Amino acid sequence: MIKPVKTRWNSYHDAFARAVLLRGAIDSIAQYIITKYEKEVAPLIAKGKKVPPPPPVIAGGALDSYDWDVIINYIDILSPIREATKLLEARGKSGLHGAIWEVIPTFDWLLKLFEERKARVAEATAESYPDQEPIEDHYAINLNCGWLKLNKYFEKLDTTPVYYAAVLLHPLYKNFCKHAWADRPDWLIKNDAAFLNLWLLYKAHSEPSTTSPTQPQKRTHAASGRDDYIRANTRCSQSLADADEYETWKAQEPLKDDHPLAHDPILYWWQERTTRPRLSKMALDILTIPATSDDCERAFSEAGDLLEPRRSRLRPDIIAALQCSRSYKKMGFKRSSISSKFATIYIGKS
Repeated sequence: MIKPVKTRWNSYHDAFARAVLLRGAIDSIAQYIITKYEKEVAPLIAKGKKVPPPPPVIAGGALDSYDWDVIINYIDILSPIREATKLLEARGKSGLHGAIWEVIPTFDWLLKLFEERKARVAEATAESYPDQEPIEDHYAINLNCGWLKLNKYFEKLDTTPVYYAAVLLHPLYKNFCKHAWADRPDWLIKNDAAFLNLWLLYKAHSEPSTTSPTQPQKRTHAASGRDDYIRANTRCSQSLADADEYETWKAQEPLKDDHPLAHDPILYWWQERTTRPRLSKMALDILTIPATSDDCERAFSEAGDLLEPRRSRLRPDIIAALQCSRSYKKMGFKRSSISSKFATIYIGKS
């Protein structure tokens, strides 16, 4: 059995799921306790003696089929929250870190689910279905409390434009907020303004040079009229050259779901760094932020497990090397043949 924790929704989900898995054993134990108690108190009752208080399974009532249906219903209600937790705690679609561009879509999905379930519970009343037993109050109470808690954290995402910017700069999700918040134009206006202010900070910096060191140098002789004429007809138009990087990228259609880079925005913007240097720098700065601190906390825990009493004299650089090696192995990095060769030479000399 799993014991739930009052402050953790997922612990209740896991406790309910384990209980359903062990339903046969739980019913058998409850029936055994009830039968045993009845046999013990039967002679006491016959003699008129004081009967000991019944065990909790009898005082509270054993679980019947309706109670099990309630448990199953709450598993269904809590399952999306558990799925969202696992997605954001360092299990993003790209890489091992939780993806920051998944935060707003995930919270928006959860809120919509709770709103739909609240509406269904509100409709399932005695007036709507007079031939059926009305839905118990605890469904409406718990769904309302859950929605309020989710909405509280969802509103905190407005304190920084990073979460909105991460969705806006995703090549597949770029239009998500536009469609999901179509009925809330005030949200879009507020977040668009915050994003543009952040974008202006990146635009204010000088454009990084994309010229390769191997490229030929510009000619130093004076340009002739012929050169000016050729240059005027070969370079891009003035409006395109001076166009805002974000506005031109925004006008493009989002990538299709089956595009190779649709679910890897970091690689997408790495390839765009020569075409849109400022915007790609902004996108890479934002999209590489972990959605949560879970992965960092796991690294601290792993380091603590590494420092056992018999390893207490490990130097900090050795600990760092071991932690990095473990992380590289998990991410699938492999040592190149060149680095292996140098490592062999170094070890042989030492």
